[in-house]
Amino acid sequence: MQNRYAGDVGDFGKFGLLKQLTSARLDIGVNWYLAPDESHNADGKHIGYITDTRYNGCDDSLRESLKEIVNGQRSVSALETMDLVPNAIYYHEVLYSPSRTFSRRDWHIKALDLLCSADIVFLDPDNGLLVKSVSIGSDKSNKYVFSNEIADYFTAGKSVIIYNHRCREQESVYLQRFDWMYEKSIRQKAKYGWEFIFLGANIDAVQTASRFGIAPDRAQNYHADSEGVELNFRVMSEAVATFRECATMPEGWNDEIQKDFKRRGGRK
Repeated sequence: MQNRYAGDVGDFGKFGLLKQLTSARLDIGVNWYLAPDESHNADGKHIGYITDTRYNGCDDSLRESLKEIVNGQRSVSALETMDLVPNAIYYHEVLYSPSRTFSRRDWHIKALDLLCSADIVFLDPDNGLLVKSVSIGSDKSNKYVFSNEIADYFTAGKSVIIYNHRCREQESVYLQRFDWMYEKSIRQKAKYGWEFIFLGANIDAVQTASRFGIAPDRAQNYHADSEGVELNFRVMSEAVATFRECATMPEGWNDEIQKDFKRRGGRK
């Protein structure tokens, strides 16, 4: 995350999801993975959703709040001040590139301590999960979340959501990047009782989920419009809340999404 991105369409999706999770009786913690602002490109300009009528009815109050930020001082501080997610805890220490004067490990430990009371921790790195082409010691590593950092949140009993950008590759090539998850997801489910849900729009969710070792009854297609996304967020929030309370997935967790998908012309 960078301050200049505050209020763009990505934030509309993030906060829409986090608001639904809060309504499902879950406490939210946000680690912005805040990187220093850059100026070499025009990123942060994805704000057309504010006036795009296709977003009408998909949390209009949230859209109005983000519009105010876009038209004012764009920063994570402005997002926090808006109180968009009730009672959320935010960690906004800047994550710098590796240097002799900056300890990423200390930065991470502070985040774990601040977010210790959250049920769900949302990680918002600039790009996403660390990729093979970027080393831990790279100047660009502050744009990524490391696997050991995610593991520390899991060890602390947190559910974790990670914002991850898809790189500019064909889908078949891109999905190969996650082949390693197949055996690992099956192993973690058997050993620790983890659950994985895969929700997909404009793809075959069941087929794609199978690449990650996710069972067909944990995969579901949905319509990528205001009605489908709102339903998607609500159902997923309820499923996560139930799993955290009862350690089991509710029967028919995806019934509402499935009915909506079929009712409005879905085939997969």
